[in-house]
Amino acid sequence: MEKDNNLVEIDWKSESEDVLYAVRETYQTVYPELLQKNYDELAENYAAEATEDFINALGQELSMLNLLLYEINTDSDSYALIIIPVEDEEEFKKALKQQKKRGMLKKQSGRKLGSNAKRIDLAKRLPCEKFTLSEGFTTNLVIKCFDDTLWLDYMQFGAERKFDSASLNIGSWPPVQSPDLGLCVRRLARNEDGTYAVIIQNNTVNEQGYLSDKNKKVLIGKDINTIKNWRCVYEGEHLDWSAMIWFENDLFVSDKNSVYHIKNSDQFAASMEKVLELDSGDVRLFPKFFVLDNTLYLYLQLSIYKWEKIRSLFKRDFQFRKIYIPEGFMTEDLIPVGDHKVAFQTRPEYITRGVTEAELTVLNINTLQAEKYPCHFGHVMKWTENRICVLPKNVTGNMPIIECFDIDSNEKRCLMYGALGKDCICDIYETKCGTILSARRSLYKAVDLWNYMKE
Repeated sequence: MEKDNNLVEIDWKSESEDVLYAVRETYQTVYPELLQKNYDELAENYAAEATEDFINALGQELSMLNLLLYEINTDSDSYALIIIPVEDEEEFKKALKQQKKRGMLKKQSGRKLGSNAKRIDLAKRLPCEKFTLSEGFTTNLVIKCFDDTLWLDYMQFGAERKFDSASLNIGSWPPVQSPDLGLCVRRLARNEDGTYAVIIQNNTVNEQGYLSDKNKKVLIGKDINTIKNWRCVYEGEHLDWSAMIWFENDLFVSDKNSVYHIKNSDQFAASMEKVLELDSGDVRLFPKFFVLDNTLYLYLQLSIYKWEKIRSLFKRDFQFRKIYIPEGFMTEDLIPVGDHKVAFQTRPEYITRGVTEAELTVLNINTLQAEKYPCHFGHVMKWTENRICVLPKNVTGNMPIIECFDIDSNEKRCLMYGALGKDCICDIYETKCGTILSARRSLYKAVDLWNYMKE
């Protein structure tokens, strides 16, 4: 039995084909049945599922050969797998106990050993291509996508902690990732002339494994690939701006209760003027800038403000004037629709736990008339010029992972849970190569999403 007891170590988010390859590398000489076609078909069937789901299915399938697949707990983020004959199970358990190790039998819940693995009904799947991000990277949910470029966060925990950023070009398929930047990108804004303003933080880590340099810097530059060489125009230890936007070649920044106008980015600190200050804001909500019909708007502390000229005989200047207070508790996503509408979501501030209902509001910014659409509570994202998506949070079975509203036709379509296996969507982008769906650690490219979704 010694030659059979070879652990197969597999990363916790490996693709199903990679899991099968690793198991075969170790065991195909002892168990040549692993080369049978049904195992390739099983890996293909589970290609869009979580790694653990495929491992359970593989264990179930192996039980038809009177083999058991066990996972040994190694206190790591990898799976350590071992195959044993059924008749050796008791001896194997005793050996584990003597070594003070724990093992878990991998099989599918509700299915008896000796029966084949349950297959996924692929008819419910969205036809698409999957791309998995490099190990440790996740998509940044804060920074807007510019020129088909996504921003990625890298967080490595364990013996050596690391925090970093990188960019990912999704304008072609498969996407192309940049090298690590060696710094953390916190916020990003781009001017029409291609100039970027970026808030960065040094990724130096202290002995406890946390970012030790709380100082943040504002850099100005144009070439994303040389961001570390951009010119620093401002720095501070308490730089908590959570919204930035260029408007008419000036930069506007905001924290939870203050707004600043920077008229000359070359003399950043000298030209920085506070143009709005409110009492301490709600920590659950972040400010948001948006532009409609060449006019700048701001959402701050549950109200929408408009940047406009002061109507006075004695003063010629601009100010943020409150123009609208939404009814109900409001999420921070405000998405321009067409030339003069903005979409956002509201729901009661205090609701029963587990309630998912909310309203998508489409506000005409000129007339302040609002259209409302029932939806699940989640993030509001722009897909195309007149299609707005709600990406529900806390998705369970029989719920949509995308609710899409076509504002022109008033048509609603949904992509239901299961269309991407167990993945849910955190963002959607329309690119030159198709519609890209972001699932935090994976990307999916769909060609005809709208027609696939259910009405």
